[in-house]
Amino acid sequence: MSNIIKIYIDDSAIKDLSNIDETMIFGDDFSGDGLDTNKWNIVNGASATIANGNLVLPNFSNGGAGVPNIISSKSFDDYILEAEVAEDHSDALGDIDFWLIDSANYINIQHETRIGGLDDDIWEVINGSNSTIYDYRVQWGVGTFIKYKISLHDNYFSVIRGNQIIPDLIINTSLSTINRKIGLSGDLLTGNFIVKYIFLHKYLFTEPKILYIKPYPKQFYNRITIFNQSNNILSYKSN
Repeated sequence: MSNIIKIYIDDSAIKDLSNIDETMIFGDDFSGDGLDTNKWNIVNGASATIANGNLVLPNFSNGGAGVPNIISSKSFDDYILEAEVAEDHSDALGDIDFWLIDSANYINIQHETRIGGLDDDIWEVINGSNSTIYDYRVQWGVGTFIKYKISLHDNYFSVIRGNQIIPDLIINTSLSTINRKIGLSGDLLTGNFIVKYIFLHKYLFTEPKILYIKPYPKQFYNRITIFNQSNNILSYKSN
């Protein structure tokens, strides 16, 4: 299979590719002075601030999985979620709630810095009870930002975070329907959960998977190039 890459020059109808709201179905790079309340609602008596271009979510007494500091104002169907997150304390958890219906029905993944944590790090909760839990815990470094890529479609989800790949997991069909929200939580321990950005783009079965792109010499950019995708590898031919 080959793809055609089009380059648009001086076309005012083309969207601004640097604008996350025009290129993604949902996204926030937290570049403003405060939380964008058109995108997020602060809930559960929690707080959320913006500092140095990052979202800062402090722990709070009843926070944690399914009880976020903030929740997206919109709901979404099948999607791929990408985010970059960190914790600023050595005994802390941060939570990403996805496929969130309410505090009793959701899927959650934890970003953990504490040693010997007691919690399994992926939770599927149905009617307030742990339906399925998975233990893929990693002790992440304090203050080290880790990239997450979470794919959700139908009743499957998979996770890539840092250099860890979690294979497709099957979720309960009661969660695998449309109109699910995103929640972010500082949990109930200590420290702050810090989010550099988060965005969602639509899941497509035909989405290309680029595994590796070889660095090209300077001369490459001065030549006409045809790109081809085959066996999940992006290749090119030059005239």
